[in-house]
Amino acid sequence: MSFVGKEQYARVDDRFLSYFSVNAAARQPIGKLRLAGRLGLVHQHEEPRAAIMDQPIASLFGVADGTRHRMAARSEAQLALPFARHGHGDWYVALAIDGTVFGDEDRGPRWMIGAGLAVGLAYDFEAR
Repeated sequence: MSFVGKEQYARVDDRFLSYFSVNAAARQPIGKLRLAGRLGLVHQHEEPRAAIMDQPIASLFGVADGTRHRMAARSEAQLALPFARHGHGDWYVALAIDGTVFGDEDRGPRWMIGAGLAVGLAYDFEAR
């Protein structure tokens, strides 16, 4: 199980995108690296810059005027390099590619594809 959160900016409609995803994940060590794959569900808030400026508290909770809510499915492949351990897992840097497909076409693009560098935290709730 994993959580992915992203903050993005879209020039169309001058909007900020808050992306929240819960995923099933599988990981495989490859020497010092770790290959991971994820499949998940996404909830995205799309908020106009004007709404964020005029209603910052409502924007924080995704209920400001003009906020769009979108649902999607996603997949991701990631190659990670752990660089520091902590009591329940590790910190890592990773190269990731992902694809998101939204359930609606009338609120924005149906597909979102990305690649990038990420910093993450692996946390094992069962570790002692």
